[in-house]
Amino acid sequence: MPVLFVRRIQELAFLVLLGAASLCAQQEPAPQPATTEQAFLIEKRYAYLRFENDGLYHLTQEIRVRLLTQAAIGQFGQLIFEYAAETERFELDFLRVQKADGEVVTVEPSAMQELTAPVSREAPIYTDWRQRHVTVPTLQVGDTLVYRFRLETHTPLVPGHFWFEHSFLPATMILEEILEIDLPADRPVHLKTAVAFQPEVREAAGRRIYRWHQTHPRPEAEPAEAEKKKEQENEEEKDKLADIQLSTFTSWEEIGRWYGALEREQRAVTETIRAQAEALTRDRKTPREKLEALYKFVNQKIRYVSLSFGVGHYRPHKAEQVLANRYGDCKDKHTLLAALAEAVGIEVVPVLIHSERTLDPEVPSPRQFNHLVSAVTLDGRTEYLDTTTEGAPFGLLMPSLRGKKALLIARREPARLVETPADPPFLQWHRIQVYGTIKNEGELEADLRYQFRGEDEVPLRQALRRLPQANWKNLAQALALLLGLEGEVADLQVTALEEMAEPLRLEFRFSQSKYLNRFARSAQLQLPLPQMTLPDEFPEAGAPPKEIELGSPYQTEYRIELELPEGYTARTPVPVRLERDYATYRSDYRLEGRKLIAERHLQKRQRTVPAERMRDYQVFLRAVRADEGQTLAVTRTSSDQPPNTSLGLFEAGEEALRANRSKDAVSILKRLVELEPEHPEAWNKLGEAYLHSGQIQMALEAFDRQIALNPYHEAAYRNRAQVHSILRNHQAAIADYRKQLEIKPLDAATLTSLGMLLLQEKQYDEAAEVLDKAIRLNTNPQLLSALRVSLGQALLHLGRREEALEQIDAATEDSPHPNTLNNVAYVLAVHNLELDRAQRYAEQAVAAATENLRNLSLDRLEPTKFIEVAALAAYWDTLGWIYFRKGDLERAESYIHAAWLLTQRGEVGDHLGQIYEQQGKKDLAVRIYAQAAVATQPLPETRERLLALVGNERKVEELTLKALNELSEARTVALGRLLEPPQTVHADFLLLFVPDGAGGARLQAVRFAEGAEVLRGFTEKLQQLDYPVRIPPDSQVQIPRRAILSCGEATGQCLLVLVLVVNAASRIVTLP
Repeated sequence: MPVLFVRRIQELAFLVLLGAASLCAQQEPAPQPATTEQAFLIEKRYAYLRFENDGLYHLTQEIRVRLLTQAAIGQFGQLIFEYAAETERFELDFLRVQKADGEVVTVEPSAMQELTAPVSREAPIYTDWRQRHVTVPTLQVGDTLVYRFRLETHTPLVPGHFWFEHSFLPATMILEEILEIDLPADRPVHLKTAVAFQPEVREAAGRRIYRWHQTHPRPEAEPAEAEKKKEQENEEEKDKLADIQLSTFTSWEEIGRWYGALEREQRAVTETIRAQAEALTRDRKTPREKLEALYKFVNQKIRYVSLSFGVGHYRPHKAEQVLANRYGDCKDKHTLLAALAEAVGIEVVPVLIHSERTLDPEVPSPRQFNHLVSAVTLDGRTEYLDTTTEGAPFGLLMPSLRGKKALLIARREPARLVETPADPPFLQWHRIQVYGTIKNEGELEADLRYQFRGEDEVPLRQALRRLPQANWKNLAQALALLLGLEGEVADLQVTALEEMAEPLRLEFRFSQSKYLNRFARSAQLQLPLPQMTLPDEFPEAGAPPKEIELGSPYQTEYRIELELPEGYTARTPVPVRLERDYATYRSDYRLEGRKLIAERHLQKRQRTVPAERMRDYQVFLRAVRADEGQTLAVTRTSSDQPPNTSLGLFEAGEEALRANRSKDAVSILKRLVELEPEHPEAWNKLGEAYLHSGQIQMALEAFDRQIALNPYHEAAYRNRAQVHSILRNHQAAIADYRKQLEIKPLDAATLTSLGMLLLQEKQYDEAAEVLDKAIRLNTNPQLLSALRVSLGQALLHLGRREEALEQIDAATEDSPHPNTLNNVAYVLAVHNLELDRAQRYAEQAVAAATENLRNLSLDRLEPTKFIEVAALAAYWDTLGWIYFRKGDLERAESYIHAAWLLTQRGEVGDHLGQIYEQQGKKDLAVRIYAQAAVATQPLPETRERLLALVGNERKVEELTLKALNELSEARTVALGRLLEPPQTVHADFLLLFVPDGAGGARLQAVRFAEGAEVLRGFTEKLQQLDYPVRIPPDSQVQIPRRAILSCGEATGQCLLVLVLVVNAASRIVTLP
């Protein structure tokens, strides 16, 4: 049967339920996936379908759906039914709303309107396409909507034939589904059903009735992990065959004869067609040149009306009519091209294809197609053309049409199944060239050139053709943003927009102020080049590897020439060479005077990477991303000073802050407040500079001055609150945050900080209220997840477990980032809830962090790696605490002790002390509790635990005073006398540790970083030391550490101190 009818059974009712506005788009809608908060539930759906031998059919369908949420009201407020008036009749038997109190509201016929479908208004030749709109009154949550409609044909689309497809809805959407198909008993048909959906069959009165009856229990809300698995299964189902396929066609040849006859009648070469073809090909010599000219005309000058193959009619309109109207669907555009080609002696034939799924060769049916393309034999080779893809070069099929089985309908041979080429007939590529200059003021001015050949140029051609030329600048602005540039574009030039035989080329000028901080002594500049397009989605840790889809062979080339201003030197990134059978990547960086020349090249050679080589591809991808992350290190050699004006000093101070030069910012901004003590912003900015440089008391005084100068300043109270928090004056911080909200009630940052602080202070009621507001105002997925976890934690303390778990589930949906998984796992562990789930999340976070800390090299160690180590330590602590909750104290200790040695954070030490206490190691527990009580961010309850073990406050004071030295000693290794004569010197070293397999760590590499040259030669000495570093036995991570080797002239002794990882990240190490 026609696609319209097929979709009527499979999708109409559910599209109506979902409020769909159209059933005729080329992209077919899919039913909504079930969620834990489902908008509606279909209680019952019954469909009866009767086919006759002459091709007529009759459908009766009844649906009962319960509305569960307010969202469903909008979906069901108006139902839209579509049908083709030329061949079908539609009747709505009844529509009732059953209220929760038993009242029944019947929708009157006056509530139904018949309208022309939108496609008919856009393209009048499709005027038989109609819609019935039904307004449903008085809907409320809890109502049940019941309706029945009939759809029957009065004229068969294909006399003597019918066909049908159907897939049953998932159990989460429906309770009961019944489908009956009534056929003439003596009519041979192809019927194919999925193994899980075998029908009951009965015969009576010359008819054969197939009946399917599916029932499901009430779907319950499922955990987020089960929902995620279901989404993955739904993704895998997309390309699967329908549950039921039925067709009276006996072969693909028969379908070809039927459609070939329809097309043959409509492609008649009239005088008008011949004249148009001759005009278009007058200067063309070869068949290819002529067909390229005809294709260009049909592709660009005949507007495409997007109707799926078979919607409304299968017969295309006459070629001459399409030419006159200047629009048509896929059938019409092919028919016009075929007629024009025939007029100049070229044979172009239709090819039926589906753009979204795989064809099933066992069931010949028109339902297997939703699109039509053209085929032609040129130079002994079959080539495929899609006239509907506006702007596509000759011979290019888009990816959804490549490598697909399709039905080629030749004129003098039987129709046959073919497979479209998997790749375009030419190598696809794109090039980006940037020619830029950094001015002395730090502004970047550049000329950018984009060139495309292949599928990537198609959407750009379409956008440029549809946008008014006055709006082209906005498109260029978007392209600049892809390079990471934020500034102004100008002078956009587009070349070969209408000439599809030529690559599309865009050129424009670009300027960005403050690209280089002119007052910074050094800077790391990100090169203005986009990332290479490579797939980066992989199965979760522990899941089996999967095949990686790279797409058709493709070549990408980026080149930048960047002129530095006078007075600057630069250090280029390190070139990279990667060679695989599936892809190659190379980059080159060189300096010619003050000009950097950088090139990056990616060549995709194969369409896929086998599953067994997924790990190799991940290594390849990480190497590419690492190269793209390399920066251009520039250093200022001149001694420019900021201008001695209020505006100049303020801008210079801001720039110094942005460049993380907080000491310079303090110096500059102090000059400003001396010059203009009542500057409206200077004291606040000076406070920020003091805060960033660690001068906390000075920051407090600066913020006090700003508030005294302007009690309604829009940021000073929030900034002062941060200082109070650092000084652990939490009540003062809370008061300032509240004052800030009086000035800016919707300040998301303040709400976030206040909510977190109230949670820390155990003011759970107010914390929950404030965090809820912060969630509504924040859009960053990772921050939103952190807020949801914190809100969940507050709700758990308030005994509102179900609400808390909803927030925790939502957090993992918003951002499945390792930090989020860790935070959720930790909250669950703290409250002793769902420990298996918590362990799974914590293990995933640890696995992700471990993956980022492998294959490290000290030669070019990024400071961000220390941040990743700090994150891993937090994840180890969480996983260890889960093991503690489960009673596995040995494994708990292996993770938490390793985390404690890396961070010396109070909370981690408190956990380690509790483990030792549970193990009966009282002396060890006392020592660790004492250290944790004076460590970074101590917990108040740690001191209480210590007091409970030692019995009096005096002993606690003695132990904690001693612990201050122990914390430092725990990170210190003595080397004795290294220098003769002794000197007072120090130097930074980088160390790289790997697991020793027994819970410890061994030193793999040492690198001198910076400092006194006299200490450079002691790297071998450092390799012989024993270090206080542990790595859990089952880990394969590499741990980088920064250490400071210092020697004193007075004592002659040398000490090596390991820097805590949270502090190591704050210092960028420049390697010689």
